Amino acid sequence: MKTSQPGTPEQYLAEREAIEFQAAEWSDTLREAGDEPGVRAAFEQWRAESPLHAQAFERIDAAYRTALAAGGSREMVELENEMMALGAARAHRRSHRRGASIAMAAGLMAVVAAGFYLTGGSLQELQHLQQRAAHALAGETLYRTGVGERLAEVLADGSTLTLNTDSRAVVRYRDQTRGVTLVNGQALFEVAKDPAHPFVVTAGGRKVTALGTAFDVRVSEQRLQVTLLEGRVTVEPSVVASGPTAGTPLRTELAPGEQFVTSGTSETVIAQERSAPEIRKADIKRTVSWRDGQVIFENDLLVEAVAEINRYGGRRVVLANDALGNLRVSGIFNTGNTAVFVETLTNFFPLRVVESDAERIVVAAREG
Repeated sequence: MKTSQPGTPEQYLAEREAIEFQAAEWSDTLREAGDEPGVRAAFEQWRAESPLHAQAFERIDAAYRTALAAGGSREMVELENEMMALGAARAHRRSHRRGASIAMAAGLMAVVAAGFYLTGGSLQELQHLQQRAAHALAGETLYRTGVGERLAEVLADGSTLTLNTDSRAVVRYRDQTRGVTLVNGQALFEVAKDPAHPFVVTAGGRKVTALGTAFDVRVSEQRLQVTLLEGRVTVEPSVVASGPTAGTPLRTELAPGEQFVTSGTSETVIAQERSAPEIRKADIKRTVSWRDGQVIFENDLLVEAVAEINRYGGRRVVLANDALGNLRVSGIFNTGNTAVFVETLTNFFPLRVVESDAERIVVAAREG
């Protein structure tokens, strides 16, 4: 079997997936066949064909052993049933690969189980691992960060995905498109040039398409923000407009240093959009300061600054009344360092801390 890296991302991912299938099948076969000489000889020949074969088998087989040792718990039974159901569904769609799909489901179940027990059995972590396995069976890769975390990953085509705090992205390279869905949060994309395979990010009901460029995307339920650092991107709805703007061009091309901002990210709102999104000049340094663990404020409303600081975890800052939110704040602050932010507020504004515990710091107006 050829194991050198192929020329396109989808070929690369397909080859790695095939190897994982084979490793899972061999793990099952060896467990059932015992020391049968013919089976062992065939396995050793397969394993010797490539270091990738040996590495995949070690991962899958070690995960199986861990899962078997920890088997029998309610969580393990539910997980196994879920993974096998996913594998059967995939096999039904691709009948010629039924055995491989079921084997892959078994292998993923074992990997998830191993991760579950090796991380101390956290139910939340189990749920995240289940999600990863489900995406893997669909030919996708899930990347995520917790509150206060950052993650940088080099994708199969050489592009770089960097996730900010509390973010999730799903990568799926198929056919002629390199696709990423930013489910929530913020991500910086540095795209490897490949004109034959456009790089498309879906977020907040929009599609951002680039060939070779760098751009930042931030999405929440209320807002989508796309900032172009270099190169060229287009932004367009991922649904067909049906309201007052139906039939009008909604495709926007950004120049370096421009920012696309819109409110409302549900498909219904976008399909019936009544006003064009805002295109404005971006403060690039400020937009990407999170990569260095910082946030920059320039005459921002205090209520907005507090919300941004709270994105990164630690003790939450709470304003005692809404009127305080109208104060304006400027400065550069390290993410996750709530205490320094509050100290700055109380030094430069007539504010004081009225309550402080392990979870929050309440700030109110200074008396007198």
